[in-house]
Amino acid sequence: MESTPESTPGGPVAPPPAEAPLDPVAVAALALGLLAVVPGLGVAAVVCGHVALRRGRSATGTGRAMAGAVPGRARGSRGFALAGLALGYAMTALWLLLAAAVVAGSGR
Repeated sequence: MESTPESTPGGPVAPPPAEAPLDPVAVAALALGLLAVVPGLGVAAVVCGHVALRRGRSATGTGRAMAGAVPGRARGSRGFALAGLALGYAMTALWLLLAAAVVAGSGR
């Protein structure tokens, strides 16, 4: 006899929960953070990361509502947004240090 979800001992089997789609702004934050070896893209990664975090907060009901916030995207996208923020801040700091070193070295 073939086993079906209805005939399984213990009752029907629930389908696995569907994964929430990623927030495109969080994905952009991570992509820009990875591309932040180009001067200026780190700042864009930081901006996108903060926007994505705010969208995630408003989607879960703990922040101000923002256009485009979709419930369910907050959990999966938070890591992308945080990684983009970390990379964006780190690379921006490195570019600023490099610029300061160039300016200080050219004063001789």
